[in-house]
Amino acid sequence: MAIIRTIPLFCRTLIGTSGTAGTNISDIINIRDISDDSIGKYSLSYGFTGTAGALGSAGTTTFEYLGSPTEAGTFVTLGTFGTYGVAEQGPGVMAFAPTLVPFMKIRAISGTCNTAYITAELNVQ
Repeated sequence: MAIIRTIPLFCRTLIGTSGTAGTNISDIINIRDISDDSIGKYSLSYGFTGTAGALGSAGTTTFEYLGSPTEAGTFVTLGTFGTYGVAEQGPGVMAFAPTLVPFMKIRAISGTCNTAYITAELNVQ
């Protein structure tokens, strides 16, 4: 039986302030550490909050995954797996099928927004 592993990416991390855009990149995810019992299913859980903890507007937000063959290597964009408009600012989950690489990062790119914070986790089964 394959278990689901959850890797925190962003924890109420500022993604943009009033009238600006923002980009956040997660720490390095060592896929080798989670691949022993993995069956290759990936999803991202995400949510945006404003300054008072209510739903936040993060403009149009695009999620990308970056990969590298080495931990200290150059991370390149391998794919985009979700673009979400301000109407979809609440919590959500999206599945994606990344290219197999030993090391990965997740990038969230937000358009013009109010002050907003992102929380996101990578789920791997």
